[in-house]
Amino acid sequence: MTAQKVRNVSLADAEVLSPWQMLAHAIIVEACKDYRRYHRGADRRAIENFFRSQYFGVLSGVNPEELIQRLNAEEVTIQEA
Repeated sequence: MTAQKVRNVSLADAEVLSPWQMLAHAIIVEACKDYRRYHRGADRRAIENFFRSQYFGVLSGVNPEELIQRLNAEEVTIQEA
């Protein structure tokens, strides 16, 4: 699952996901929303720690460093606009 996939799940994707996979996806989507909301500080570091945790690894096959990098790139793009 790519970072783009974390952000946008189509109805077709939802039909093939188990309830547990849908829950895992929802947890990750909320963490990404929270990461975007907090621009710095302890809250953002806590979310980065979650992304790098074993629990995140169980929930997702996403590379945590790539996800953090993409979220930070979004922030830069928004600030430049």
